[in-house]
Amino acid sequence: MTEETPAVVPPRRGLPWWVFAVALVLAAGVGFGIGALIWAGDPETMAEPYQPDGFVRLSPADYDRCIRGVTVHFDGADTDDRMRAAATRLGEDPRFESVKPRTRAESWEEFKRIFANQPDLLKTARPESLPASVLLVVRENTTSKQVEPQLRAEFPDSKVVTQDMCPR
Repeated sequence: MTEETPAVVPPRRGLPWWVFAVALVLAAGVGFGIGALIWAGDPETMAEPYQPDGFVRLSPADYDRCIRGVTVHFDGADTDDRMRAAATRLGEDPRFESVKPRTRAESWEEFKRIFANQPDLLKTARPESLPASVLLVVRENTTSKQVEPQLRAEFPDSKVVTQDMCPR
């Protein structure tokens, strides 16, 4: 028997395995980055989300006042007198940091200011259709929604209005 000589295996000539792994990780990162840019869009060319006419983004202080604001409307007979009596009583109430009375005439002036660019609406509106109101701001760390039920009980013949949402 003759002894066979072992076959000579040539060395492998390829890239090491770790080079392939690094290239794969880099490709995935670049793909993820490009996908994120496409998904986010270009902030310079993106359209603003829908906002109603006259929408104004509020400052943090104005947003806080909006969340803490309550309006009590007095309608019917002797509205200004009932409103003034309520404003006096609420002005002494520790739940509120601000109490501002607004007569029917003042409500009419505010209405004309707000709707100045809608003359048809101003022609059809009547000053006596607007209520006298008390504009309230509850103390810090309280929201208008927390005092709304109490005010409804205190003024059952009046309309108590709070904001469900404020622009942010």
